Amino acid sequence: MTESHCERIAIAPHGWSDPHSSARMIVNAPVADVAARVAARVSFRPGNWTEAWLAANRRAGAALDRLAVAGEHAAVRAAIAALPDGALLALGNSLPVRTAESAAADRRRIGVLHQRGACGIDGLVAGAAGAASAARRPTALLLGDVSFAHDLGGLAAARAAGAPLAIIVLDNGGGRIFEQLPVARAPGGAEILERFFLTPPAVDVAAAAAAFGVAYVRAEDPRAAVARVLAGGAATVIHVPVAPHSARDLEAALAAELDA
Repeated sequence: MTESHCERIAIAPHGWSDPHSSARMIVNAPVADVAARVAARVSFRPGNWTEAWLAANRRAGAALDRLAVAGEHAAVRAAIAALPDGALLALGNSLPVRTAESAAADRRRIGVLHQRGACGIDGLVAGAAGAASAARRPTALLLGDVSFAHDLGGLAAARAAGAPLAIIVLDNGGGRIFEQLPVARAPGGAEILERFFLTPPAVDVAAAAAAFGVAYVRAEDPRAAVARVLAGGAATVIHVPVAPHSARDLEAALAAELDA
């Protein structure tokens, strides 16, 4: 493929994996095997494609630095930047794990945990509490407001975790991952999205934390709050309200800039 003719190829070892319906080709094969075969076919010539690839990656990182100054991406970056070496980071499903993947520029020595419940988002608070308790390491959980509502009972386990635990609730008013999926572009998509997919929980996060005896703090920039909790505080719910469409808008702006 030349610079003027690029196609998106998805490598899907477990079957179809193209949630954005943007791939021109899907290779159903183990990722490592495909990478090894591609590497064997491509000559390593410094100054040619390798440096161009690295330069493009640096430009993409610089673009993200310019754009991720507010909203969900900025909040995720701030939370991860506050983690000390050796901490555990539990990532919620749907949008938080994707945002962390694209926004986390900081490469520190932390353990990353991820789990899928029966409905994808179940049991995240309890799972993070169990990890903190078993590992006896400072632990941060990044999850959305819908996932938080699905596991309010997990706050009882969080209270008894016995290790610093920061529960960072990214409150964007519902399941915003669906704004980035094909359903949002379907005929009548806006109405369908609003009625059946966003499902904002409208939970009083402070009251929920108080009901289980867990500390609560509201923070638009969670960096200081996360650092304080993981330095030795009790389990704390850190409520981070973000603009509802901030993740969607940043991803669109970033894609447009990279395409250009």
